[in-house]
Amino acid sequence: MCVHLYEFGVSFREGTIRAGDRIVSVDGVDVTGCSLLHCASLLTCRATALTNRRVVLVVEYDVIVNGQ
Repeated sequence: MCVHLYEFGVSFREGTIRAGDRIVSVDGVDVTGCSLLHCASLLTCRATALTNRRVVLVVEYDVIVNGQ
């Protein structure tokens, strides 16, 4: 679950991901049930390995939590 987004980070600036959202997959790799450390390392490795630094995320959110 995303708890906090860094103010100058890509996700914060892009605006789609918010606190309370759940990352379901990273480039097609299921991360449900994975530790925060594993998920963060997967995101970092995938972004670093790609020349265009694009990572495809599947994100789930509760409408009530985000108020939308």
